[in-house]
Amino acid sequence: MAEVLVYVDHVDGAVRKPTLELLTLARRIGEPVAVALGAGAADTA
Repeated sequence: MAEVLVYVDHVDGAVRKPTLELLTLARRIGEPVAVALGAGAADTA
């Protein structure tokens, strides 16, 4: 299966709902790979 890259949109370490929806869709078509960048990315992970 192909990997599907998903950018994780987060605020203060909390993942936003649209990101969770995208991860669910990505799982349907392949293997999701989440990428969190910016301030608070370590808390998000």
